[in-house]
Order: sequence, then structure tokens, then C-alpha cells
Amino acid sequence: MKKLLTPVLIGLTILSSTACKHPGKEAEVITTAPENKDDISKNIYVDSYGEKIEVTINKTKNTATVHLNGKTYDLKKVMLYQSIQLPMKSINTLKSREISLS
Repeated sequence: MKKLLTPVLIGLTILSSTACKHPGKEAEVITTAPENKDDISKNIYVDSYGEKIEVTINKTKNTATVHLNGKTYDLKKVMLYQSIQLPMKSINTLKSREISLS
């Protein structure tokens, strides 16, 4: 019996060491959708005739969406800059006034 116990233990050791060599499970990657951090306000207005107008304003993107009579209107705020050129005489006058006030 003692002679049989040693080969059985060696066999179990070899068997258990080879059984654990399979690749492990890959980690599951879960991606979440980014949260919408826009400042959005939505209002529905009804006039005295019962007509509805739905206005959605996104202050982050400076856009507005209006739903009226089955049509959708997308509006976007655009900043316009105008360049004004002053004559050189006006600039020199301003500089001289600044110097005289100091």
C-alpha cells in the first residue's frame, strides 16, 4: 500500500499542475456613454387658439430648436465682429489727452 501511495500522489501532483495551465478569462471592458453636461431648457407654450410651440434652448452650444405646426427650426447663435478703423488724428488726440490727464 505504501508503494502505491507515492505514485498516486506524484500522479495527482502532475495532473493538478497541468490542469491549471489553460488561459484565464479576459477581463470584460465596460464603456459608459459620456454624460450630457449641456445646459438645456425645454418649454412648451400654448396661445389662446390652442396652438403649441415647443422651444428647446441649449445654452452650452448656443442653439435653439423650435417645433411649430409640424416643422422644426434649428437656430444657432453667431457672433459677428465689426472692425472699426479710426483715423490717425483721433488716435493721436486720445494719446495726448491721456498724457495731459496723468
